[in-house]
Amino acid sequence: MKAFLTGGTGFIGTHLIDLLLARDVEVYVLVRNPDKTPALLKKEVRVLRGDLFSIPALPAGLDIVFHLAGKTRSLNSDDYYTVNQEGTASLFRSLGRLKEHPKVILLSSQAAGGPSRRGQPVRESDPPRPVSPYGLSKLRGEREALRFKNQFPIVIVRACSVFGPQDRDFLTYFRLATKGIVLTLRENKAISLVYVKDLVEALFLCGRTGLPSGETFNIADSRECTLDDLGTAAAAALGRKFRRIKIPKGLLYLISLLYEAGHHLTRNAGVINRDKYHELMQPGWLVDVRKAAEWLSFRTRYPLDRAVQETISWYTAERWL
Repeated sequence: MKAFLTGGTGFIGTHLIDLLLARDVEVYVLVRNPDKTPALLKKEVRVLRGDLFSIPALPAGLDIVFHLAGKTRSLNSDDYYTVNQEGTASLFRSLGRLKEHPKVILLSSQAAGGPSRRGQPVRESDPPRPVSPYGLSKLRGEREALRFKNQFPIVIVRACSVFGPQDRDFLTYFRLATKGIVLTLRENKAISLVYVKDLVEALFLCGRTGLPSGETFNIADSRECTLDDLGTAAAAALGRKFRRIKIPKGLLYLISLLYEAGHHLTRNAGVINRDKYHELMQPGWLVDVRKAAEWLSFRTRYPLDRAVQETISWYTAERWL
């Protein structure tokens, strides 16, 4: 099996590469600047220099393409559309020049489907309701891909909030847990989470399972969670006593404004901003995962406590905590 990856140097991509190599897959990775990715160069992968708007000549005989590259943080909302929508269209135009028709797995996000209402998980068939520029850009990226569903076998994976070793989005939350602090909102809303090792297994299953072109799958743990559950698991993994601090909406909004102003000054896009605040204020972020269970025979293997323990152990070993 021969696979080509975009986004292979990112958090999820590095885990997927490890899984593919363990399954004896020949891996080609699109890399903008190989000199900045020394860890990748130590792996048995073939590096192709380029980006989504300058795809190099691709190897013959590709079986599968994993399109993971995307913009998840930005100081300018236009950047989301440039990368997540236009970048996806550019990739497919390049793939269209191939003689073969490899299967394409597009990594999207639950943000494309939108939040859940009154505890009702979002199904893949529900009308999408993105509430942020990021979510809308991912939805538009899906639609760009679906233009080619009669030319390539295409599968869309809407991943929920992903955590695990090498992730930076949840790092601040885990750092607070080391100080015995578990942050939660006044309304402890239900969310869907997925451990990165479970997610990459689902991506691999999508590549190996015969599926109609254009199908979409929600990927998450079937057990709903809350931020309080995540913080409690982190504190338990650290062996710390903890106290819960509930953040009022007004204070959270002020924090998002201050962080956003700071990020603009440093020109460094951070996790917390007004878009993230707006997402956090939604009723919930639950997805229905029955389709993945039925069509892919997918089940998560890592319970929350084990996944959090592995994540914290990695952070500690790498001195991120």
